[in-house]
Amino acid sequence: MISYPNMQLRHTYSVMSGATPLSGNAAYWDGDIPWITPEDLSDRDSYWLADTRRKITCAGYEASGTTLAPANSVVLSKRAPIGRVAILRISACSNQGCFLLTQKVKSDSRFFYYWLLLNTSYLESLGSGSTFMELGMDDVKSMRVPAFTHERQSAIADYLDRETARIDTLIAAKERLLNLLAEKRQALIDYAIVHGFDSKSVTHDLDGFAEGEEYAYIAENNGSTDKAQVGTFSTKPLKYFVTLRRSPVIENGSALPYVGLENIEARTGKIVGDMKSVDMTCISKHENDGFAGIYFESGDVLFGKLRPYLAKAWLAEFPGRCTTEALVMTPRTIEPRFLRYVCISSKFIETVDAATFGSKMPRAEWGFIGNMRVPVPDRTRQRAIADRLDRETIRIDELAVRIRRGIALLTERRNAVIFGAVNGRTDVRSAA
Repeated sequence: MISYPNMQLRHTYSVMSGATPLSGNAAYWDGDIPWITPEDLSDRDSYWLADTRRKITCAGYEASGTTLAPANSVVLSKRAPIGRVAILRISACSNQGCFLLTQKVKSDSRFFYYWLLLNTSYLESLGSGSTFMELGMDDVKSMRVPAFTHERQSAIADYLDRETARIDTLIAAKERLLNLLAEKRQALIDYAIVHGFDSKSVTHDLDGFAEGEEYAYIAENNGSTDKAQVGTFSTKPLKYFVTLRRSPVIENGSALPYVGLENIEARTGKIVGDMKSVDMTCISKHENDGFAGIYFESGDVLFGKLRPYLAKAWLAEFPGRCTTEALVMTPRTIEPRFLRYVCISSKFIETVDAATFGSKMPRAEWGFIGNMRVPVPDRTRQRAIADRLDRETIRIDELAVRIRRGIALLTERRNAVIFGAVNGRTDVRSAA
């Protein structure tokens, strides 16, 4: 129920769509006129849009029929995706993937930026279309917006600038900490699989983030990669320690989970997302070869050989099927957990990446990977290293979960602050 005075957006803003000059005509491109696409509305540090990835010439502008919007106009993406929003710092036009909202009456574009940002989900729900979802112009014009005075809009926008900046600073600090934890986790793995651990602990500089309760682990274990080792482990080709499963195995009457590379989290080897269940009683041998993928057993290590998935390695905890784009390695004379850590080490991934080939989906072959030399201490030491890495990475991951939970709470708080202000429920004067 809307409890504030409101009116349709069409009474405050004119809504225009853009257009695209003929792509094959070089005379239309690389000019001086900023030309906005939905891509320009992503990865920005503020609501201001001061430049565009592409620009068009005067000839392109005249030929396409797009419209130039003045500075302080609002830009709203209407597809791919719906609902991204920004405020123009400069005059600009757009392609047909954006709406340009120009003021009919004096108003504060910052207020409408926050209001549209709050209504992203609603805007997405208005999308329609068979090929892709697109927001209609009439739907935007008909949206009911608060009928606040310009002075009140500015007061609300000033308040939200202050409050969201404060929250964003806290979120950014937590995100930096997550990056530091990820770097620490990777450093632990990279050093341990080559040198192992001893009883000492060395530190890495974490830029002074060891403050407060949630940073206690970093303060206590600041880097912890144990360098007091003499020499490195001996190495041998990977193929001496594993057996590669090459062909699918038909299982009679069994329904098995299907693991795609998208189900394996990069650098951690955790299972994420939902997995399909493959009923092998309903699949012929030909279909089995093409769809059901490669059979794996509990204890096998799956490694993505495609470039986008090279940092993905999972130690199977149950039998199932996986994509043929994963190598399924059965450990023979190597500790399975140690092998998984080898496969997500930076050196291993970088070496495999350098050997990928193909233009569309670069990949590496077993002929190369199997001949890669990997560090091989004795089995007792492999287990000890894996045990230590398990303990350390679990502690890091638990801290990361708490930090992500904190980020989620701050994001909810941010949305609540915007909701209360733009709906007139927060007295921004007393909050100043």
